[in-house]
Amino acid sequence: MLDSVTTVLLLIFAVAGYLGFLEVVMPMAPKRQNRLVISITVLFIYLCFLVVVALVYFSFGYDAVVLYGALLLFVLVSLVLVIRGCVLHRDSMNWLPTAAFAAFCVLIAYGTVIMRQGTESTSIVMEPFQRLKEALETGNPEELNHDLTNMLMFIPLGLLLPLMNRKVFNKASFAFLFGMVVSTLIESVQLLFRLGECDINDIIANTLGAVVGYLICVIVKLPERYQARSGRR
Repeated sequence: MLDSVTTVLLLIFAVAGYLGFLEVVMPMAPKRQNRLVISITVLFIYLCFLVVVALVYFSFGYDAVVLYGALLLFVLVSLVLVIRGCVLHRDSMNWLPTAAFAAFCVLIAYGTVIMRQGTESTSIVMEPFQRLKEALETGNPEELNHDLTNMLMFIPLGLLLPLMNRKVFNKASFAFLFGMVVSTLIESVQLLFRLGECDINDIIANTLGAVVGYLICVIVKLPERYQARSGRR
């Protein structure tokens, strides 16, 4: 059963996931006056989805597979909408950062999936901040090395997003959603082919890394500098 800390963290991720999902849907709205209606509709559907997940989760005896299955479903739907949004806004995409983003994803896939050796068994870990708790309990900060590495690995993703499309992707919620989508897909492939544990902590660290990358990009004003250098208005 989920403890209070885990529940709060999952709720925070749920709210952030809704905001990111909403930012993906909003650019597809035909008229500005429909945005409030779309926000309320998406919120209603999202809450219904969470209620169904909670009911199934409790019915199956607090099974972590249910939670991860729900996360994967959300990620796949988000991925379809993100791809559709990119197609709709292809004329305003900056293709050099987009190509760099694609190359980054290939590099990440190579390091986390292709280069990995298969194992006889695998598992799903759905206890958030597990290594942080261990580090605090043991007093050994080295327990956090794995999470810090995962964060650093996804910082380029957050850096590149605003450069791909300054008007569409220049939001922290997009960085959150993109980080979660890419990381969850990687963890799912690792689970499917038994390439290691499917760990929610890796997804959290990767997602936070993407958000940190976005914040760095905004602080140093990379989109404005790129726009000025490329001569585009």
